[in-house]
Amino acid sequence: DIIYGVNPDGSISGLSNPDIFYGYGGDDIITGGSDTDIIYGGLGNDMISAGGGNDSIYGEAGSDVINGGSGNDYLDSGGDDDVISGGTGHDWLLGGTGNDVLNGGSGNDVLIGSSGNDLLIGGLGNDRFKYQALTDGLDTIRDFAIVGDRIDLSAIGGLGWSSVQRQQSGLNTLISINSGGQTQTLATLLDVNANTITSQHFLFTA
Repeated sequence: DIIYGVNPDGSISGLSNPDIFYGYGGDDIITGGSDTDIIYGGLGNDMISAGGGNDSIYGEAGSDVINGGSGNDYLDSGGDDDVISGGTGHDWLLGGTGNDVLNGGSGNDVLIGSSGNDLLIGGLGNDRFKYQALTDGLDTIRDFAIVGDRIDLSAIGGLGWSSVQRQQSGLNTLISINSGGQTQTLATLLDVNANTITSQHFLFTA
């Protein structure tokens, strides 16, 4: 089924079979069905819940709240300041241009803050915090697990362990990258001792 938002600031819901949703220009409430859905939030500050299935959600413009529910979901916030929760399953969470909150939930998730100063929470499982550029912003990683989690720099290229700088700042660790003689701070790892961070916590090649 293809389901369109009918009224501004309206709510639309899916069925048990796969659906495609298009939100209206207002602040929509969109609830997916139990199967695999594709949801486009459109303009406005939307609240989107995917339900079951391996869903793809695109928040697009506006400050959205997105919940992937169960399944292995792809969640793309779009612009503005968004809150994304992966729920259960192995999810991909992609922030946009704003200062976003990304929470992977349970499962082995990939979190990409993109630009902006984002709060990244991996949740349970072996998670990857992926950076696509050194200018992605200064992120805060709240629950970096010494056993299982990784910082993925493979999309940037030309980097290695010698590029990484670790600095203790109170109870936290600052992760900076030196490239071409320039140093860029990428992330703050909360409640992590810098001495426990090794090359095993980074991915430099895909």
